Amino acid sequence: MRLTIESLVHGGRGLARADGVVFVPFVLPGEVVEAEIVEKRKGFSIARLTEVLEPSPRRVEPPCPYFGRCGGCQWQHAAYDAQVEYKQAILRETLRRTGKVEPEFLPPLSGGPHGYRRRASFQTGPDGSLGFFGEHSHTLVPVDRCLLLDGPLNTLLPALAGCRGWLSGLSAIEATSGQEGVLLGLFGDPPKRSVLEALVEELPGVAGAVHVRSGAFAGARSVSIPAGEVELTVSAGSFFQANAALNARLVEAAADSLGPLEGKAVLDAYAGGGNFAFALARRAGSVTAVESVPSSAADAKATRRRLGLESVRIVRSAFERASLRGPFDAAVVDPPRTGLTPKALAQLLALAPRKLAYVSCDPATLARDLNALSSRYAVRSVRLADMFPQTAHIEAVAALEKA
Repeated sequence: MRLTIESLVHGGRGLARADGVVFVPFVLPGEVVEAEIVEKRKGFSIARLTEVLEPSPRRVEPPCPYFGRCGGCQWQHAAYDAQVEYKQAILRETLRRTGKVEPEFLPPLSGGPHGYRRRASFQTGPDGSLGFFGEHSHTLVPVDRCLLLDGPLNTLLPALAGCRGWLSGLSAIEATSGQEGVLLGLFGDPPKRSVLEALVEELPGVAGAVHVRSGAFAGARSVSIPAGEVELTVSAGSFFQANAALNARLVEAAADSLGPLEGKAVLDAYAGGGNFAFALARRAGSVTAVESVPSSAADAKATRRRLGLESVRIVRSAFERASLRGPFDAAVVDPPRTGLTPKALAQLLALAPRKLAYVSCDPATLARDLNALSSRYAVRSVRLADMFPQTAHIEAVAALEKA
């Protein structure tokens, strides 16, 4: 069928209309395409792109030979400046439609479109092959290079793929590019001690290898990752922002949105390994960092010891269940994709910080939560942070102040 693409929606697909709404991947607004319906659902259909009849002037040739098969990227066919504009438009429309808020949008934060990822999760096949899953599938696409990875990870990838015998029984390998080298987090059956040692000794740039479930390791058990003015301790299996360069700017933007913090008490409600907490500690009187994941809380404590920032109090708890000693002048919340639970929202409203920076990785849940907070807070501004170029992922920071 012939379709005209009206816009892009969250998730990266194009929206068209033909006897209802049709979603098409790998298209751009204004394009006329030929597509084939592959799935019908209640209220909409999903189509497969078969031909671009009238391309957008913002369409480019995808630089990656795996694009369209590997599920890591959705927008390599769009010029990078266009990608940022599309994400801003999706974010703005989602906040307006779902959140009923239309705040000021500050200039987006963006950086280099390639080579930015300091972490990648490689999937392994039964034969020990290595790569990424295809889009919306568990079909393995073997790769020997990824344009999104930084230099050390791209150097490691083909070497690791050549060690199929060592990878037997593993389901995935998480590689983190730290200041000291690459840390491998292994998932699946526990490997032999000799395999762990070989991964460290034989592969280029590997600082350590850790089986995440059992804790067996060789070499380093953690590495340090730059986060603006500080370096965070990151252990295997712990979360951190993979785009270190953009993350530094995101942290600064969130901190700036809270205004002057000298002598003030600040809450970091989903602290992880301390991404915001330690940067805020250099501005504020005290920071209370709440984190539920044991490995991330342990990483934050290790960073605190190394930096000597005793003004950071680390509370290992889910935010909604944490017993917190307020009052707090300001807070940062950086919840998972699902956003704030009702209990977390109630906890935040009860603590009632005067200023709030909400960092989000999902426009829909951000819109929902901003709407829920609007009874007590005014949304002063929103800023897109393009943490994952070439993908449809959208991150943003919203600045709120008590109304």
